[in-house]
Amino acid sequence: MKEMKNCNKGFTLLELLVVVLIIGILAAIALPQYKKAVTKSKYATLKSLTKSFYQAQQVYYLTNNTYADTFDKLDISIGNSKTYYQTIDEGTCQIAYSYLFCKNEKINLSYIVSYTGKAYCCPYDNKLSLKICKEETDNKLASNGAWYQY
Repeated sequence: MKEMKNCNKGFTLLELLVVVLIIGILAAIALPQYKKAVTKSKYATLKSLTKSFYQAQQVYYLTNNTYADTFDKLDISIGNSKTYYQTIDEGTCQIAYSYLFCKNEKINLSYIVSYTGKAYCCPYDNKLSLKICKEETDNKLASNGAWYQY
């Protein structure tokens, strides 16, 4: 007579619950870190963009003894722009009287460079953006109390 082999193949409900619990815990830990990494990456793009505009503005000043009031006057390739306002890579950049300003509303952060060379990180009522500004600037709060200075 043949022996009956154990036909109970598969997982128990308890084993499946343990696996789901472990995946949930890992996701709860990984998701905030992922969001922070994405936000830092987009902020780095803002910084780079603003610094490029700043350098182009300094070159324009050395050539013309005045600052450019529109992006098309700058020696930088950014597409079609005839104004002081430009939208690039989910961000918005603006030429102002004494500074360049780029922001990304999706990550609630701005990067500002004055024509004197001072740079600032500006968070908008968001714990993550505030944390990134503090980390990036070593928590150096500017005199206005809202921006973090590099």
